[in-house]
Amino acid sequence: MIKNTYISGKSFSFSVQRNWLGTCRLPLTRNMSELPHLCTYLDQMDLIYEPMKDALKRFLNPKMPTDSLIKNAEWAAEITAFSLHHIVKVYVGSHWYATYLQTLLKFPELLSNCKKVYWIAYGQSLLIHGDGKMFRHVLNFLRLGKLYLPSEFKEWSLLCQEVIEYQIPSLLEALDQYDTYRLWVQQQEVQHVASP
Repeated sequence: MIKNTYISGKSFSFSVQRNWLGTCRLPLTRNMSELPHLCTYLDQMDLIYEPMKDALKRFLNPKMPTDSLIKNAEWAAEITAFSLHHIVKVYVGSHWYATYLQTLLKFPELLSNCKKVYWIAYGQSLLIHGDGKMFRHVLNFLRLGKLYLPSEFKEWSLLCQEVIEYQIPSLLEALDQYDTYRLWVQQQEVQHVASP
């Protein structure tokens, strides 16, 4: 039989756990032989203990060997082919963009950059870690093959950082060929030399 042994406390981490469980009294067992009694006890309790009951039942149920699962189960690979004109939703920063799959495939370095790019739903939506506003310039480059920036563009350091992180050699080259960018780099070098 289970004796009334509980975890209780007032620390911050316990408060978080208590909020998750909805109670300050989590029953404990001294050894494995008491687990069935704990399950009986939890079955008598209300929905607050439901996550704990589910976890214990999964733990206590005998597991099927994976070999028998593989032999008995019918398995087939699912292949989905997307047209080059399939529209992919791209989420960058706090901005959503929509573009053709063809646009993303023009420079495969973007999709193969596992540090920045993740499929949310394969072939449907893409998560890119980066600045959402700055990505519009990257996306325009992917579409047009050339870097177009507004004449009053001033965020060179942010754009430069983003371009480096995307690891698209053609985009780096396009940035280096941009006259205004070269002037900005020269000004940065002069300022760096002038200030010790």
